[in-house]
Amino acid sequence: MSRLAKTLSILLGCCTLLFTACGAPFKVAPRVEVPLESFTHRAETARVTVYAGAPLSEDEVVRLFDGNLLLAGLLPVRVSIVNQSSAMVETSRARFYLVTADGKRLKQVSPKDALKKLFDYYGVRTYNVASFETLRERFSAHALTFPDKLSEGAQVQGIIFFDLAKAEAPSSGLTLRIERLRIAQTKRDLTIDLELN
Repeated sequence: MSRLAKTLSILLGCCTLLFTACGAPFKVAPRVEVPLESFTHRAETARVTVYAGAPLSEDEVVRLFDGNLLLAGLLPVRVSIVNQSSAMVETSRARFYLVTADGKRLKQVSPKDALKKLFDYYGVRTYNVASFETLRERFSAHALTFPDKLSEGAQVQGIIFFDLAKAEAPSSGLTLRIERLRIAQTKRDLTIDLELN
């Protein structure tokens, strides 16, 4: 075997070992449903009840995501929405914001963008593709997702990720605002405000 062939063989072996050995950079915990009684805040309309907790603490975030989302510029809030009406609630146009005491709106970011911010903060550049797919699925499983229409009595629960946009995480004075929830029969949009502190 020529010297070039040996060198290429060694390099190929090292690359294969490197990419198969690299696991997921974060070990995300499996999703767990939280009982409604454990939520600390609640807002109720005649049609919809919204439950929310205070923003997740640093300890909770690290336990769930094996990384500090707060330092990465994200503020995660666990939310549950229950349709109390006999009509469908259209959720496809719904928008979620966190409003600070001084009126600044923190925008919701998708799980994909939240994970990207986490990778950027920790400087993750190299990872195993198969492990990354598993990581992305587990991370996204924690997020609040729902069908375009929420049927009578249906409930959804999950975490919403808000972008701090280079600001520090506010410790008080936060309001969760949900806009453009629509009751199918009335064609009327609901806006719900829920104080979190």
